[in-house]
Amino acid sequence: MKIAGILLSLLVILTILPSLGLTFAAPSISIETSQSVYEYGDHLVMLISVSEITGDDGYIYITDPAERKSLLLQQPISQKYVELPSNFPFDSAIWKTGTYVLELEYSGINSSVQFTIE
Repeated sequence: MKIAGILLSLLVILTILPSLGLTFAAPSISIETSQSVYEYGDHLVMLISVSEITGDDGYIYITDPAERKSLLLQQPISQKYVELPSNFPFDSAIWKTGTYVLELEYSGINSSVQFTIE
């Protein structure tokens, strides 16, 4: 009878442990673009994915080919998946050719992606 009780307890513990690991897992985020290479006239589409909604704003920074970093967008995150299309296409008067980096900061976690304008 003792062995049956021990086996039952072990079975319960083994069943609960995997879900505990998910409970204490750190949240994850990602930022992607719809394309890795853009041309003038194309619209940038940013794809944001978060594992949990915290109520914090997401901050998106952009670093240009000259390595100047600036805040591009501050956006409340209210869904686990957000698609953010730009209102205006890439214009050669504003955007220079080269590689850009987008960095998402959300709930103390960072994610980044690169894209190129040709």
